[in-house]
Amino acid sequence: MRSATSLAIAVSAVVLVSCSPDPGADQFGSTRGSSSGSAATTEADATTTSPAAPPPGTNLVRLDIIGQPGSPLLGVNVGHAQVVAQVARRDGGQIRVERGVDGGLALRLPAYSGAAAPPRAALQLASSGPHGPLDVGVQDFEFGTDFRLDAESQGTEVDGGNNLIQRGLASDPGQFKIDVDGGRVGCRVAGSEGVVEARISSSVRPDTWYRARCSRNGDVVDVRIESLESLKTAGAATATGSIGDISFDAGLPLSLGGKVRADGELIASATDQFNGVVADPVLTVRAAP
Repeated sequence: MRSATSLAIAVSAVVLVSCSPDPGADQFGSTRGSSSGSAATTEADATTTSPAAPPPGTNLVRLDIIGQPGSPLLGVNVGHAQVVAQVARRDGGQIRVERGVDGGLALRLPAYSGAAAPPRAALQLASSGPHGPLDVGVQDFEFGTDFRLDAESQGTEVDGGNNLIQRGLASDPGQFKIDVDGGRVGCRVAGSEGVVEARISSSVRPDTWYRARCSRNGDVVDVRIESLESLKTAGAATATGSIGDISFDAGLPLSLGGKVRADGELIASATDQFNGVVADPVLTVRAAP
């Protein structure tokens, strides 16, 4: 895993958490400044000049977490200046900071409670313009994150799954998603020509760190996990089918830890909260053919 202070590119967007009513979102007042969280310029005052597009293969969602282990998340440094972030939450849910497998900082998401209205929270990342860097279209791409699943993680209609990282919902025309439903890692990629899903047959061990990656290469979807303890492949699966163009409504966020709507609100009826810890998300888009 990478250190918490690394950034994907030299220009970054610093986002800070402020309190907001519940349910809703902790608005990350997008600013540009140092990784310590001190703001140099507010979003309203920042220059409107668009930064140069990152080279193909750049991790567009690399995060620098701001906060102390055991305390609530204070903010996030996003490794791309056109990506903004906020925490969506319901029923008292919050994201806390925890140590990752290599001593870096990670995001502790709400634990499973079994309640009808459990605490829920997800980190969401969205392009600041109508056609931003998180749009994948027909291009090949890879995404994923490191994770540690809690021993108890699902069992109610509201929290019946563990959505790890995704953009789009099953009802949307486009989606890419990794979940750990039933303890098994799966990947779903949907586009204008169809849906392709691949799921690993073996289950992950609770309270164990893994690295999940899913890639779309033409009509082929590959999902794999690596144990970050043994540094060996722990499972893989491949599926093939027509996908086509993966398009999204402008501003639809990519989320870590649960399902969100286009307006950034968590899906209240079936959040599929990931119960555990996540770190070092990745989204890389390859050059267009």
